[in-house]
Amino acid sequence: MAIFNNLYHEFGLHTVLNASRNVHLIILLKSLRLFSFSSVALINAIFLKSIGYDESMIGLLFTVTLVGDLTTTFIISMFADKILGRRLTLFVSSIIMSFTGLYWTFCTNKNNYKALLIVSFLGTITPTGKEVGCYLSVEASGIAQLVTSHNERSDIYSWYSVFSSLASALGFVTTGYLIKLLTNVYDYAKIDAYRFIYLMYSAIGCLMAISCLFLTDAVEIERVVVEDITDAEAMLLDENTPILHPENVLTTNINGEQNNILPENQSFLQKLLPQLPFHVLMLVINLSLLFGLDSLASSLAGKSWISFFFNNKFAVPSQKLGNIFFGANLASSVTGLMTTSLVKRIGPIKTMVFTHLPSSILLILLPLPSSWTLTVILFVARALTQNMDNTPKKVFLATIIKPSERTLVLSWIQLVKTIAGTIGPSITGVLSLHKSQWIAFVIAGSLKVLYDIAIFVVFLKHNEKRIY
Repeated sequence: MAIFNNLYHEFGLHTVLNASRNVHLIILLKSLRLFSFSSVALINAIFLKSIGYDESMIGLLFTVTLVGDLTTTFIISMFADKILGRRLTLFVSSIIMSFTGLYWTFCTNKNNYKALLIVSFLGTITPTGKEVGCYLSVEASGIAQLVTSHNERSDIYSWYSVFSSLASALGFVTTGYLIKLLTNVYDYAKIDAYRFIYLMYSAIGCLMAISCLFLTDAVEIERVVVEDITDAEAMLLDENTPILHPENVLTTNINGEQNNILPENQSFLQKLLPQLPFHVLMLVINLSLLFGLDSLASSLAGKSWISFFFNNKFAVPSQKLGNIFFGANLASSVTGLMTTSLVKRIGPIKTMVFTHLPSSILLILLPLPSSWTLTVILFVARALTQNMDNTPKKVFLATIIKPSERTLVLSWIQLVKTIAGTIGPSITGVLSLHKSQWIAFVIAGSLKVLYDIAIFVVFLKHNEKRIY
């Protein structure tokens, strides 16, 4: 029993079970979203090919989708904390996701490519199976605010990633079996079975929107209350100094911490931009550039393109692909349980690099085997450590950014990642059109190796820092 009790606390199960309702709802939202994202990622490229689009058109559509995600994420996230609020931001984003799924279900055909480009630009659909939209930045900052203990925060982020990996795995396998069921038992044409998956995607968006309604005020940015300044304190201020200067007026947030308020005469743009110390700003810029490099690499070999590659090279049916992706994500979930323990022992930076580097090397090797069995072994082996850097990323960012700026800073980082991620799909599309998609995997893996080395060299000195 002592062993089980140790594991219970070591892997953070105690923390996540005793977390607040808001934390559980955020994890639920993430899980529902990743289930639906993986469901469509498995079939996106195959579906578009089946209705008559060639590889270059598919690549362009994926790029436009990511550019649209970039634009909407940038606009919505700027207003998330300071105007809309986190709950409304998540609610609106979920509704947009639902409407996007409806359009892909009922309106996608060979003759409306331009309309599909516009809808995909404005809506929410993922060509990679990974996060799109402003969800991640809002949820991550919400968790950081709700969970103030550094160790508990690591536990929650770890389970946040584990549940999303499990949900993603279920999304892949569910899509595979649903397509088989609809085509073999109910005599659906394959293209209609694909459309059913997009309808399911839309329904999950509605379910997410409903779930957002149960979040409480605790997820919103902390309110500040200006303390009264006594006459004696006022006399100490220079008569030419504005009373509301941030260095002279203290505020108290709901946790009892004292902060300065922003001056009233700030411009609208200044209020939207993060107010960061110079050294933290440099950290954020460097991290953004390196995360952007990793995002570029990921966009060259997203799940939709991997599925397309397997289908083309080995003629693997959708159900079998779903099973393979399910197994890979299940493996990723199991190894994800170890992440919180590693972060506590060796720090977030070392955990990021030591877990991510093996998967980067395996990505280079993935297209080389001519054997389907060996390819699957490499694919699953890569999945074991592929996502273990997600938790330490969130932990590290939460410890160097003050609570009031987390959502916006995380959104800026996501913005850079999305910009970088718009480049890859079109490149992979052109390579696929010329029967050279394997080159995309080699380039992607090499860029990821470069990213891992750069993260280690540049940020190792910050491995043990805990500011917030």
